Amino acid sequence: MYPNSFTANFTQHINIFGINNRFKIAYEKTIPNWIQLNSSTNPSNQLSEELIEPTLDQYIEWDIELTKNISIHNAYHNIDAYTYYNELANSVTADDPIQVIQSRIKHHVNSKKWHWRGDIGYQNSSSDNIPLAKLLFNQRIYWQSKIFKDATETQIGVNARYRSSHPGMTYSPILGDFYTNPLSETNASLKCDLFANFQIKSIKIYASYENFNALWQGEQFTLKPYPIAQPIFRLSLIWNFYD
Repeated sequence: MYPNSFTANFTQHINIFGINNRFKIAYEKTIPNWIQLNSSTNPSNQLSEELIEPTLDQYIEWDIELTKNISIHNAYHNIDAYTYYNELANSVTADDPIQVIQSRIKHHVNSKKWHWRGDIGYQNSSSDNIPLAKLLFNQRIYWQSKIFKDATETQIGVNARYRSSHPGMTYSPILGDFYTNPLSETNASLKCDLFANFQIKSIKIYASYENFNALWQGEQFTLKPYPIAQPIFRLSLIWNFYD
């Protein structure tokens, strides 16, 4: 079920004008798993390890820590002989190299009792064989303080998660993996949740009203054919007892 990989990398930390930088140069060689080898569209249908061309991923990562609360992660991948499942769920190897660019910003900004925490990501693939949603963000805005004469630690706020359109993939239980499928192309989606968290000594209460924006947006999909659940209220209680 699992491929075999060999990875070698070099990592260097550099502090420039008080800004921490981490550079990583890596090389990864992967031999496809048994299922990929035996579902290949190779005309001979007789594969041996000598005929298999491993996937080579040469990539660079650059992490920047601007402040304690703001960081940026960047990555560039150059992938040769990428093995994937096509729309017929057959294992094939891409003829041309594939380039993937990824960048993500994480932040936590606060003013007194108000907090804004989250991350924004951008990614792009030069080939539909690695289908990616280009823009993603996960944001949380909340008020945090103590109420009822400082007896209760409280968080009240909203979560918002957005993902741009996706070219389309379908999960196959038999393969135990996804395969490219243009029929499953998914439009952009937005999921918003209201939440309130309370802690009273050893009692913790979590309450949320999830995906409330579906009240006017209707049905959305994270990835077809799997819809985002309709608005739902969740409540959980954690109570630790001590001797």
